[in-house]
Order: sequence, then structure tokens, then C-alpha cells
Amino acid sequence: MTLRVFLNNLLTSEETRTRTFYAGTRASGTLSKVEVRRSDGASEGSRIIGFQVSGHF
Repeated sequence: MTLRVFLNNLLTSEETRTRTFYAGTRASGTLSKVEVRRSDGASEGSRIIGFQVSGHF
């Protein structure tokens, strides 16, 4: 029997991503839009705590 306990993303790790879209070429410098995404934790902002038991029962 194997018992597995796991903790994923227990500590908060902030991440900020910025995407910039240009109208036409990037060299023109004319912005079309800017997207800012902020994550306050794991992927999708979740913390996962769990356990798994495997073997023959």
C-alpha cells in the first residue's frame, strides 16, 4: 500500500502579467489595447491539499 499526501501552492506567490497590443506594427508605437492579469496564488488562484492511497485492497 502506498499513501501519498500532497500540498500544492501552499504559500501565496503573486504574479502580474502585462500584454500590449499594437495597432499596425510595433515600431509605430500606436497602442491598440493593454491587458493586465494579476494572479494572487497558484494557477487559477487555488491551493490544493490532498491525499492518495493506492495498492491492493
